Amino acid sequence: MRPVTDERATKQPAEWHIVHVLRRTLWHIDEGWDAIDGRHQRRWFAIMLFGLVALLAVTCALVFVARTLEERGLLAWERPFLEWFAQASPVPFSWAIWLESPGNAIILWPLVLASAGIAAWRRRPLVALTLVAGFALLDAAVVLGWTIWKRARPDFIAGGAASPSDSFSAFPSGHVSQTIVAYGLLVLLWVEQTQSKGERAFAWSVLALLAAIVGVGRMRLGAHWPSDVVAGAIVGGFWLFFLGRALRRGEEGRARP
Repeated sequence: MRPVTDERATKQPAEWHIVHVLRRTLWHIDEGWDAIDGRHQRRWFAIMLFGLVALLAVTCALVFVARTLEERGLLAWERPFLEWFAQASPVPFSWAIWLESPGNAIILWPLVLASAGIAAWRRRPLVALTLVAGFALLDAAVVLGWTIWKRARPDFIAGGAASPSDSFSAFPSGHVSQTIVAYGLLVLLWVEQTQSKGERAFAWSVLALLAAIVGVGRMRLGAHWPSDVVAGAIVGGFWLFFLGRALRRGEEGRARP
C-alpha cells in the first residue's frame, strides 16, 4: 500500500521557513534602527522631506520652462528629429522595446524590493527605507509633471503604437528618471565600498549608459520627445542627489560593528 501523506504536513515546513525569515528580517531591521542615534534618524527624515519639496518645485519649474520654449517654437525641431531618428537609427522598433526595458517599473520594483530586503537583513534599515521610499516618492514628481502639462506623446512613430491616445502625458520621462534613481542608489552603495577612483568612475559610467540606453529606446519607440528625456534625467538626478545626501547623513550615526 502507498503511504498516506498529509498535504498540510508537506506545506508546513515551507510556510514556517517563510515566517522564520520574515521574523528574522524584522528583527534585523529593529536591531539596525536601534544602532542609529535619534539625531541622525531625524536628520535623514528632514533631508528626505526637504528634498521631496525641492523635487516637486524643480518639476514645476521644468514644466514652465519647457512649455514656454514650446510656445515660442523653440522645440519645433523635436518632430523632424524624431522622424529622422526613426529612419536613420540602426535600432529597429522591436529592439527599442528591449532597450527601454531596464527602466520599466515591472523590472525596477522587484530590483528595489530585493535590494531593500538585503539591506534590511544586513541591519541597514536606512538603506532599505531610502530605496523603497526614494523610488516610490519619485512618482509624485513625475505624476505632477504629467498633471500640470498634458503634453501629448509623439504619435507619428510606428503609427503611434507606443503612444496611444489614452496613455499618460509625455513630460517628463518616467522611465529615465526611474532608471537614474533605482540604479543610481545601487551605484551609491557600490562606490561606498571602494576606494578606487577607476571603479567609481566605471560605476557612474554604467549608470549614465543605462540612462542613455533607456532614453534612446523611449525616443525610438515614439513614447517621448527629446525634451521629455532630458527632463526625466534632471528630475532623476536631482532626487538621487538628495537621496544620497540623506542616506549619508543618516548613516553617520550608525554604530559600526
